[in-house]
Amino acid sequence: MALGWGVSELALMGAPLCAGILLNTCNLILTLLQMWSSRKALAVSAAICSISCGNVLLGLACMAVMLLVFAETTVISGEVNPLFSAALFFWMNSCFVSFWSIAWLSVFYCVTVVSFSMEWLKALKRSISSLTGAALLVTLIGSWLLFSPFFTLRLVIVQLNTTDVTNASATQNQSYSAGIEFAPWIDSTLYTATFIFLLCPLPLMVMLPTSLRLVLHLCQHMLALRRNQTQCQSSDSYLLVCKLTVSLVGVYVITLLIVSLFFISKLQSQSAMSYDVIMLGCTFYCVASGGLVTASNRHLKEKLRCGACWTDPPDQASESQTRDTALA
Repeated sequence: MALGWGVSELALMGAPLCAGILLNTCNLILTLLQMWSSRKALAVSAAICSISCGNVLLGLACMAVMLLVFAETTVISGEVNPLFSAALFFWMNSCFVSFWSIAWLSVFYCVTVVSFSMEWLKALKRSISSLTGAALLVTLIGSWLLFSPFFTLRLVIVQLNTTDVTNASATQNQSYSAGIEFAPWIDSTLYTATFIFLLCPLPLMVMLPTSLRLVLHLCQHMLALRRNQTQCQSSDSYLLVCKLTVSLVGVYVITLLIVSLFFISKLQSQSAMSYDVIMLGCTFYCVASGGLVTASNRHLKEKLRCGACWTDPPDQASESQTRDTALA
């Protein structure tokens, strides 16, 4: 893993990561306090907590990987540093949990805001909260099982074949290549393809149709408001999180595009990018998603208004909550 960071690069990458960790930690604490005060474990709150917690672990794991690479301690005494294996495990684990939490949140709001005529879809709509909670739990457990093989990483040294050397000098000119591989009982190619499929294409296949349906719902709602159809006001409480969900899907897609630059460059060995591109993509995802979730927290906005002595007239307080549908 050639990352080649200096002190300046480490500081430039670490500063936004710290900001992302603070944003996600703030939102996680606020969401937990809201759940505690309401005494209800709502599906949306659970999904937001899962996203925030995953992003906090993602930021910490990225910082740990950068520090270990910078200190050149990924390998100690001919073996992979256990801390490095743990950092990679939490890196992949947090990405998996955060990505799929966005997918389940998108499914939840798509089912919630869309009207169905079929009975089994109506039954799904009535039980979507419990199903979303179960999906989040299965995602958390599955992520720990899926990425547990990262603790089996080992250092493998391969002897490279040399040419045009005499028998006398053959021993002196032998060259070796060191790499990190999974345990022999794990098919590295199959395992890597499996978790990449679960990290990238499959969540995208869930997010895109549901988020596009949410976009259509938002457009229909805005058109209805322009026509002064007041009966659409009942769905205003969903608009903020619908916009948040669509924005999070957009952040996920942009992150995939950034990371894909690395794999595309690998196809052209002469201009191959370093692993810094993957780290940049994860940093962008951590900061952008954390900023979106925190900025869309209506309770946080109300607390900031009170702290800044911003007061609304009593008769407009309820209207300001229903009209507050734009992400800050």
